[in-house]
Amino acid sequence: MALPSLVKTWQFDVNNRGGLGSVQLEDHQRHAFAIKEALTNFALKPMVVSRSSNASVADGTDNWATYTDVVWSSGNHSWIVFRSQGTVPYEICMAFDDITPNDSSYIGFSMSGGFNAGAGGTDGTTSARPTALDEVTVHSTNYAWTGNRTSFDSQVHALMSTDGDTMMMIVYINNIPQAVWRFDLLQDPTTGYVNGMHIWLEHSPSTSSILTFTEATGSGNKWSWDDGGGAQLLTAHLSFEAIGSTEVAAPVNFSQPSTWSGKWPFYPIGVWTEGAKRGKAGMITDMWWGSARAGEGSMYPGTGTLNQFAHVGTLIIPWDSTNPLLKA
Repeated sequence: MALPSLVKTWQFDVNNRGGLGSVQLEDHQRHAFAIKEALTNFALKPMVVSRSSNASVADGTDNWATYTDVVWSSGNHSWIVFRSQGTVPYEICMAFDDITPNDSSYIGFSMSGGFNAGAGGTDGTTSARPTALDEVTVHSTNYAWTGNRTSFDSQVHALMSTDGDTMMMIVYINNIPQAVWRFDLLQDPTTGYVNGMHIWLEHSPSTSSILTFTEATGSGNKWSWDDGGGAQLLTAHLSFEAIGSTEVAAPVNFSQPSTWSGKWPFYPIGVWTEGAKRGKAGMITDMWWGSARAGEGSMYPGTGTLNQFAHVGTLIIPWDSTNPLLKA
């Protein structure tokens, strides 16, 4: 059975070492800085830093030159805003006005790119993060964004389509997939679903995997964005194949690959919404359900032209065809 064909052309910035398993503050500083570096280093349409603070300077530039620019404090502290250069100019904001570095004080997004005074929000200062009129708070004060760990090893993996319309970041901490960011302009959107995006932004507050789950487990951190007929966020659900009423692919519980082909499955993922608008929204771009038994970090193909796809949790995503996935 042939591997699936990719819809997008992808750029990769993978195996970025964050925490070094040393001390609490430095590991969290390096971890946050690795996220910034991974998202902004692509050749074509990377995320850009639209605003930031390093606790000394807060303005519309990138003030994180090194990991020590990430400062936790209830007074002057660090925050950063990433802006998409794709069709939808969404922004993601992270802030660290907490006492301990294993807690973040804010992780959220604005689909209008509104974390600034010009868009009706605020620009932010060294002691207060910027705000947006349409901001969605994903994680707030005292949120254990790295699983409530003190010291840890981490790897940050980022993917960006060359058109800037689909971004994904997966974070491994101590060999466990602990966080995922994904903003995806959907494929085959339903008629009337304008600039339809699927949004998944989540950090696990525990030491359990965030990517081995049935669909309902993570649905509270998944949204769908419809820019037609009045922009609005909708609750999103990821679909999968099923036998009767039992899901097949989230996660698949096959104990071995296909008897006929010897291959593990790649199942396509659809997006369905509920709320003000209900129904199928479209298809996820270049991401598939895989088998929970295939092995965390498995690479496809396993021989020949290696590492074209990586198995992360119960998902399969494109990979850089060079480097095996590092988990710590």
